[in-house]
Amino acid sequence: MELRNISIYKFIDKIKNCVFYDIPIIYREDFDKKILQENNNRTPIVCLILIFVNLIQLLFQTRKTINNQSVIVAYRNLNYICLLTILFSALYLLRLYTNYFNDKSIKFSRSILVIFVFLNIILGTITSINAQLYQGEITGYIVAMFCFSIPIILNPKEYIIIHFTNFIILIIGLKAINLYPFKFYAQLNNAFVTMLNVKL
Repeated sequence: MELRNISIYKFIDKIKNCVFYDIPIIYREDFDKKILQENNNRTPIVCLILIFVNLIQLLFQTRKTINNQSVIVAYRNLNYICLLTILFSALYLLRLYTNYFNDKSIKFSRSILVIFVFLNIILGTITSINAQLYQGEITGYIVAMFCFSIPIILNPKEYIIIHFTNFIILIIGLKAINLYPFKFYAQLNNAFVTMLNVKL
């Protein structure tokens, strides 16, 4: 029992060290520049993939013939989400390549990146809520969490806020749709496990 408690305390200490780290001031500016450059190299690839995938999805959805009214509404909502994802990605690419080497805007660039990640993960979360009308999966939430959390480097605190906020939005959305209790708790479990895996 004592050994187990020691392991738990060590695990908690590791999380604290990761989240509440402090970089000396003399190194902070160089560190931020390096992280920004790395994100500037990675983010365009993510944006181009998002634009391509969502364009393909829009193309296939326009060819579908659907008679069920609720499914028609769900696919219409999905089209709007795809268009917003394409718009956000295109705008971010435009901002990135028109202000790529401006060292004076590191904080601004970082803030824009955080907003970009936050908005796209929210769109993935809304996609999963919308999917309950025709498919019943939370694939959009899972894909968005992994798609942005793995390649893009953000502050651990920022990711915790983004992930927790989206988890709460997903819970509220699933609850509002009035899913069967078994299905609701199954989706909740999947979302919670995804959030933990992404963080760890």
